Amino acid sequence: ILDIEMNGMSGIDTSNAIRDKDPAVIIFFLTSYKEYVFECFRSSPMNFWVKPLKYEIFKEDIIRAHKSIEQSYTYLKIIDNRKRIRLKCSSIIYIENKERKSWIYTTNGIYKTNKLISELIKKLDEKIFVRVYKSFIINLKYVHIIGDNELSLYNSDEKIPISRTYKKELIDKYINLKEGEIV
Repeated sequence: ILDIEMNGMSGIDTSNAIRDKDPAVIIFFLTSYKEYVFECFRSSPMNFWVKPLKYEIFKEDIIRAHKSIEQSYTYLKIIDNRKRIRLKCSSIIYIENKERKSWIYTTNGIYKTNKLISELIKKLDEKIFVRVYKSFIINLKYVHIIGDNELSLYNSDEKIPISRTYKKELIDKYINLKEGEIV
């Protein structure tokens, strides 16, 4: 929880420094300076609170932060090259079906498994992971731009195709996720 005015470094500078080290840290701004709201959101805080903070808002946001932390510690268990591996779900950027395997692209590398993409989607959080094409599952938290027929992701140069079959579900889930982050 950061204020705009702090001794030494401003809250905005502190949040930017935190983001450079760890993009997953949950940040809240608590301040009397409403005019800094847009500048604060560049560092992707969970919320911007204006003093005096109502307990109900604080409680809702702390519960949301707790749920986010819990989700980041869920794992997907796979077998890659005869080795059992637990992948942190929050590190999964996207999954692609190719060469008769599911390729799992994470922030830590690429893993391959014989599990079908239809099996994997059932094991992932449906609020965060969505199928966008017959051979692609994406993590909504890594979505950068959604175009008409493709999307781009943070941490990846890959352009992921979007099929008409899955587009409405993609848009609906993306909006729900973003609204949940801002509320």
